[in-house]
Amino acid sequence: MPEKIFQGGYMSGDSYSASAYLAIEPNARIILVKDTKETQDKTDQVSMKFYRECGLAGRVDLIDISGAAIKVKELWTAVKDNYKERAPAPTKQTFVGAPTTTGQLLSRIYYDIVPKNSWPRAITAVTGLLANAFETDYGDSAKKVADLWKIGKFDTDTKFALWEYAGTRFAKTGVDNIRNNIVVIWSRQSGKKGGAHVELDSSYAGIKQIVDYFAPAKATVILAGDERNGKLAALAAGSTQVVNCAEMWKDKFWTDHFAGVPVLAQLAFFKFLEEGFKVIHVGMRSGMLETMGLLGMTTFYLEPAECPSGSRMMAFSRANIPYTRVQIQAPPGLTAWDAQTSIESGIPAPSLNGWHNKLSGQVDFLMRNVSYRDFYYSGPRGRRVFHQGQAERDAEIYAKAKIMLEKSLNPRAPDFKAARDKILEDLLKKSPDTVKAELKAMRGFYQTDLNKITRAIESQFRT
Repeated sequence: MPEKIFQGGYMSGDSYSASAYLAIEPNARIILVKDTKETQDKTDQVSMKFYRECGLAGRVDLIDISGAAIKVKELWTAVKDNYKERAPAPTKQTFVGAPTTTGQLLSRIYYDIVPKNSWPRAITAVTGLLANAFETDYGDSAKKVADLWKIGKFDTDTKFALWEYAGTRFAKTGVDNIRNNIVVIWSRQSGKKGGAHVELDSSYAGIKQIVDYFAPAKATVILAGDERNGKLAALAAGSTQVVNCAEMWKDKFWTDHFAGVPVLAQLAFFKFLEEGFKVIHVGMRSGMLETMGLLGMTTFYLEPAECPSGSRMMAFSRANIPYTRVQIQAPPGLTAWDAQTSIESGIPAPSLNGWHNKLSGQVDFLMRNVSYRDFYYSGPRGRRVFHQGQAERDAEIYAKAKIMLEKSLNPRAPDFKAARDKILEDLLKKSPDTVKAELKAMRGFYQTDLNKITRAIESQFRT
């Protein structure tokens, strides 16, 4: 039966699996709602760009509500469960031009877009629909996805181009020195950039832990995904067996050699590597990691327990798609940890702004209520010097440590206030440098989580 799928422009990570479903179900369509009022909207930068590369633009009904009062997240709330709940039809509305109200939008989505007179499926349903198709016929489904993404047996020109790129990236390693097993560690920083699911963001400290485990003697490591302030580049500089492919989509190479399909060519790069090596992908859950699993590469996605948004992804494992969850106790980063703690207490995960507001409030509190001498630092020849900017930076270190340590307290306990005051009292007995070092130790994976991650990866090694 034909399906129409509702996708908001801020749901860019779902574009990859959605395109795969369209490859398998030739009558399916995407309703893509663009809303540039939403800061996370990536309709043009990611979703439509990828659909065009796949040759699917003709099967996308693009609705731009950027100039309307209605917001895309409000529309998502009004639409997402209607198909599943067999909601009644909306009031049919007649209007000229683009829809400008929720009623007009619902009328257009329900009555005008094929299949007409029906509610769309939510984009979150694509995971299950894909899994069903792979369960029915794994080989045919996998072939259709690979064909859509232009990945199969590589022709000679494509192989030469991909070898050229590999030769550049692996120059310091030497192609002959690449180990049998390649671990690709994906960095996800979209939450910190204002996107959804801050609790699923990576931590560079956590990435370093995985690098330090595999790079010395066990595997060649590729660092991929989001970069910030050269952190992945710095990690790669420490070992000939760590290759930096961070934000490779910015490389001019792809547009020079694969004009029109640069993103698909990057998917092909990893699949091409698998022709000679065992390639294993790992990272916090993301849409890009889904593509690696759908291409048949061993993929482990990390997700904190409990993660209500992730249960649907288990369908891939059920269908033997090699996209396997490793459930961790806690996210490796501080902002992600804070968001996950909110989720576990029954509060929706805050936005990044929520974290910054909490941190700013703590810094303001400290600057107002704690003697400035606690934020002095040593100047030349050990003299005590005060500097407002440095004091505020030191106060932020204490504030972060205070927030993290308070997570172990029960706010409903009768001694909560006294325990919270004791945390601050103990922190202020330590120097900013000591607190900073202790805060650094809080970043990264718990050792039990790291053990679980590395064991899962090693279990798939080619010997």
